[in-house]
Amino acid sequence: MASSSFFALSRFIGDEVKGSNKPPLLKPRLLAQPGFLFFKSYRRPGDIPNAHSAKVTAASLQLSFSPTLMSTWLPLALFTALCLAGYNFFIKLAAEHLPPAVGAVVLQLVAAGLGAAWLVRLRLQGQPLALSGKGLGLAALAGLSVGLAEILTFVVFKRGVPASVGTPVIVGGSVLLAAILGLVVLREALSPAQAGGLLLIVAGIALLARGH
Repeated sequence: MASSSFFALSRFIGDEVKGSNKPPLLKPRLLAQPGFLFFKSYRRPGDIPNAHSAKVTAASLQLSFSPTLMSTWLPLALFTALCLAGYNFFIKLAAEHLPPAVGAVVLQLVAAGLGAAWLVRLRLQGQPLALSGKGLGLAALAGLSVGLAEILTFVVFKRGVPASVGTPVIVGGSVLLAAILGLVVLREALSPAQAGGLLLIVAGIALLARGH
């Protein structure tokens, strides 16, 4: 699908400048983005053969996921899962030595410092940082959610719940609820196999929670 889309876009660009004696107005370049591929085209100054061609000075095409794309995000997703495992594991250990409020504040300060360091690095590299009010508001809501989740995770483990039980219930429950929000709010599609996976998560949570 990605290959056919590329050729379709290339043909579209070629048709726009057909009949001109000048070099092609648009030169496609493939850029990788997290989870997607974008074709972007750039114009060379002074190479506008006519007004019609000037209307297509930029074009972009978002492609759907493919096995090649999966190989680019899957290792990163697995590393993210490892980081989340460390998150819950170290909260379990810290909960035995700190009040939940103190542990949550320390965790958030370290996380904020890490995020600030990443932001400074991007600025030093000269990368543009597009901001919007809606994006900042949604990020703030995500921060509120994760802040509450951190405090409650400390409270849960402070009550002596084993990490082998508490972590799967918390993480599995978050996956289940996020999938439901995606279906109801974002109108995302779910295949029968994916629906079966969610049912297995429910069954797993129920089995782990028995006796605790």
